Amino acid sequence: MPPESHNSQGQLLDAVLSEVHFRRNLDFDWDKGGVSYVLNTRTEAEVSDDRDHGRVHLHVDVNFQREEGQDEDPFEIKLVVTGMFAWLQPDLPDEEIRGWLSFNGEHLLWPYLRAFISQLTTAAGAAPLVIYTIGIPRPHLGRSDETGDFPKVPVEDEAR
Repeated sequence: MPPESHNSQGQLLDAVLSEVHFRRNLDFDWDKGGVSYVLNTRTEAEVSDDRDHGRVHLHVDVNFQREEGQDEDPFEIKLVVTGMFAWLQPDLPDEEIRGWLSFNGEHLLWPYLRAFISQLTTAAGAAPLVIYTIGIPRPHLGRSDETGDFPKVPVEDEAR
């Protein structure tokens, strides 16, 4: 049964690992000290000509920050997670659809990204790299004042 139109503007139909670059450094010495990581992300949203579906490509580079004593990274990881969406309100302008897909697509694809990175590192014979969860802003039901602006909600940074 399709979702009611008032419940959602878009529906995630599928998420796939569409591109991957992974290289393990077999000479990395885990006993020399740890590393931390930073994720660099970028989203691309596409809207179909008939405006009833779209795609979001979540590009991710995992960059490592080495502690003293480490001179190499344990892995090279770059990947793209692609989500296919059914779009339930084709009467909206393309820019609004792309904006919704870009913002919500990243949040909806994040659990798949976490699983793919964990699976890749495990398949390489290393301990799984379990990336942090993403904080999702809470939706608001009312307006903060007469101007129509919604109140701002801080997004808490999850522990990494």
